[in-house]
Amino acid sequence: MLRITESRKVKRLTRICSFLILTIALNITSIFANSNVHNSAKTSPQMTKQQVHSSVKETLKLLNEVYIYPDKAKKVSNTISGYLADGKYDDIKDKFEFSRKLSNDLQQISGDGHLGLQVARSASQKPTHILRPTIGKQKNNYAFERVEVLDGNIGYLKFNKFNHLDEAQNVASLALQFLQSTDALIIDLRENIGGSPKLLTYMLSHFFNEETLLWEILDRNNEVVRSANTRPELSNKRFSSDFPIYILTSKETYSAAEYFAYTLKHFGKATIIGNHSGGGAHMVMSNKINDLFHGRFSQARPVNPITQSDWEGVGVKPDVKTPQNKALETAYIDALENLTVKYPEDKYTYQWRADSLKAKTTDVTIPVKKLESYVGLYGERELSIINGELYYQLKGREKYKLKALSEDLFMLPNLDYYRVKIIEENGKAVALMGLCDDGRSTKYTKTS
Repeated sequence: MLRITESRKVKRLTRICSFLILTIALNITSIFANSNVHNSAKTSPQMTKQQVHSSVKETLKLLNEVYIYPDKAKKVSNTISGYLADGKYDDIKDKFEFSRKLSNDLQQISGDGHLGLQVARSASQKPTHILRPTIGKQKNNYAFERVEVLDGNIGYLKFNKFNHLDEAQNVASLALQFLQSTDALIIDLRENIGGSPKLLTYMLSHFFNEETLLWEILDRNNEVVRSANTRPELSNKRFSSDFPIYILTSKETYSAAEYFAYTLKHFGKATIIGNHSGGGAHMVMSNKINDLFHGRFSQARPVNPITQSDWEGVGVKPDVKTPQNKALETAYIDALENLTVKYPEDKYTYQWRADSLKAKTTDVTIPVKKLESYVGLYGERELSIINGELYYQLKGREKYKLKALSEDLFMLPNLDYYRVKIIEENGKAVALMGLCDDGRSTKYTKTS
């Protein structure tokens, strides 16, 4: 009887526990369900026609109050007011679609890529001009993507945003310290979208040996509201002296990244290689339009002390214009060739590397008859033509297709430490010179 009673107690306790677990689970589900309903209501993307019209008008009102160029603000306002009267925005029922369309119109009419709307996450959200990075390259490792020393002791630094956090300064400092013993520096800003003036000033300070005025900031009344100077304690003795610096730019290079390139270019400290940058010079601040939207408006402009101007709408002009995908090779070649002058004792080595890079970006065309005159045996070495291409082979070894560096000089793409030079007399090939990257050479007379 005792066993039966205990069994019943166990079963009863089990049922009670199961009931309590089910009740808790249902309550948790209810809490999350209610939370989702609340969040959904708070972030509902739907808009009424009245909200669309009032949001356009409130945006234009604020634009006229704060925009850096009052006359341009008036022009933009008049054009968009015409769009509104014509019903261009009447069919919009989604906040995100509204933000995209009005931002696009603001930018297209003004030519200012900084102008735009942001959808407020809630009515109480405070406006901020800081854009949250959405892709890995702009947020991973504070946007510092790559730092290395290229062959020939050329430093390379690639970062894609000027992050506003203090930790980003630490990363920047470590990167520059790592590269300070190189003989030239390539800074890749081709995918840099801009960002924080704080990190911008911090990094620029490494390239000046004394406190220097970088720029002044003027408001819509052309009054200086603040200025930016370098921080002398950050000066790097290596980078701030006569040190070769190359900055790579593209049309995606924007805002703070353009500040960086423009400043070092006009202070005579860097060579810009690539394409014109995006052309966004204005200082941006964010203002609340209404409970639905915040607006990013250009409210000040920089003035460089050297040019007394900026790059708004035109971008930073490259010193060497080249396709974006060839900018790194172009800078690398130029750096190596300049080092042949700076370090003549190592000229052969630097030029060897530079020629290898040139071969990747340029093609040398040699007449077929000229190639045919090279065909033959040079001792145990043979030159032959296959499908119009010149090949080199050491007896019993692999056959290599040659890449022309000039009409009489060839490299073996898979054996970069060895090259072949044709020796001619009276227009005829008489010998083959084998060249090594350490300066050694061997001559092989043509035998047939």
